[in-house]
Amino acid sequence: MDKNLVTMSLPAKPQSKTNIGLLIAPIIMEIIGKKTNSKKMITLNTLHSYISTQENVGVYLNDLKKTNIKYDCYYEDKKHTDELLLVLKKLIKSNIINEKEVNIFSCDCGKVEFIENGLCYGDGKLYSKKGDNLYCNFCNSKVICKKRKALVLKYNKIGENINVIPSFLSKEMDYFVELFSNQDILISKKRDTGNYILVNNNKYNIDIEFIWSQLYGIDNSNKIMIASNHQVYTMFIINMLNRYYNENNILFLLTPYMDNNTKFDDFEKKFDELCTISKKLFLIYSLNWKKKTCSWNLGTYKKIKKLSELEAKKLYNHLCSEMSYNDFNELVEKINIFFTKEVNIDNNIKFIKKRIC
Repeated sequence: MDKNLVTMSLPAKPQSKTNIGLLIAPIIMEIIGKKTNSKKMITLNTLHSYISTQENVGVYLNDLKKTNIKYDCYYEDKKHTDELLLVLKKLIKSNIINEKEVNIFSCDCGKVEFIENGLCYGDGKLYSKKGDNLYCNFCNSKVICKKRKALVLKYNKIGENINVIPSFLSKEMDYFVELFSNQDILISKKRDTGNYILVNNNKYNIDIEFIWSQLYGIDNSNKIMIASNHQVYTMFIINMLNRYYNENNILFLLTPYMDNNTKFDDFEKKFDELCTISKKLFLIYSLNWKKKTCSWNLGTYKKIKKLSELEAKKLYNHLCSEMSYNDFNELVEKINIFFTKEVNIDNNIKFIKKRIC
């Protein structure tokens, strides 16, 4: 095993019923973990919930077991909060994150909270513009700008290097690089997040996303982080903090988003009819890495359904076959080629059928 490399799926929020799409990242983690002979880690996000989610965690882990997804360990952020906050405390001690008086826009409920940076603000995900003012989409209160102390990080884009697959998402990463260049990024929150840090005897609530984003710092290994391409901003934050913290290499493998629209009926029933190994194959071959959004495809389903269990097993083992690499840059290049060129259902089926004959 390559002890200096960890392949991890970034935190999933366990649900009472696991969405089929939530199995994609763990399956990719298993495949890439086997190909690179690296440590395979499942991560779970339960910090966002104020109520017990242990039952949902059990449901999620059981679904991974039923799909026969193998991993070496799982990391639940709520059980490692002190360890994750320690990474942030080291950044504060190193003066990467600082206490500072800044102008902050916020609403009454605290869902809207961001630093004034001279930009012209239109509608956002959490707020809407009405006339010359912004209003929270949740509590409908006016978003007011006030000066107060907060924990911030001054972002410097010099030396920024982001490894992301597929490569067209580099443009979205670059957008955030330019947007926050020489800007203060807000780390603390006014609202009670359930987790805080004391700095100069002042209590600062820490944004939950900034807590689990410290996964890069839990050890000194290089990492392959797998997530949905809807999480580009979070990957930008992780890459930025990693650069300030220890400069280990990170590859972000951002999967196409599955919109759950299908062109065939009874999708979940048909999915359940597949054998375990065929379920994995269907999820992997449903991804089109040249697109941001994909749908479950009937044609792909039919091709997988025709395979015998032996053929399906051979096909999955073929996808998991080990790859050799000399350094991290070569690893990034080979994984990119694997997903964008080598994962081809028709070519792969032809290959394994020849091997069986």
